[in-house]
Amino acid sequence: MAKSVNPGYTNYTASTYVLPVRKLGELSNYSIVEDEAGVTVLANVTSPVDQLERISIKAQTVPEVKVSQGLSSPAPVKTGVQYSIKVEDIMTTTDSSDPTYRVDEPIVVTLTVKHNQSATFSAERVMGAIGRAVSALVCDDGTTSRIPALQRLSTRPTVD
Repeated sequence: MAKSVNPGYTNYTASTYVLPVRKLGELSNYSIVEDEAGVTVLANVTSPVDQLERISIKAQTVPEVKVSQGLSSPAPVKTGVQYSIKVEDIMTTTDSSDPTYRVDEPIVVTLTVKHNQSATFSAERVMGAIGRAVSALVCDDGTTSRIPALQRLSTRPTVD
């Protein structure tokens, strides 16, 4: 008998929303700022030195991956992996009528993934889970973002 993996949910309907994925060129457009076991930090060489973009890549083992709802049939192996990507950008605002005006503001985005050390978690399955997390930021119409509400600390969805 063959084993199959089922995530347990059935809401798989595709969205028309397209996430703007970019080709970053980590080898050609970034310099290595830090490189040690489990951590690499890259600095974007296409950014000015006073407006650097940094990307941190981390990976480590974790003793156990826990979820809030508990597991009715837990796997015998509890050891897991955790990896994350953090992008730190600086958004600069200038004024064409006032050359002395400049305001720098930070924005930081961190994506963290944890799962058991198991062959169940192929790259495709992990990307599917990442896609679902990103999907929680977009309404079902595929065009409306939940970000304006989140910026106002409103976490409750008001539309599908």
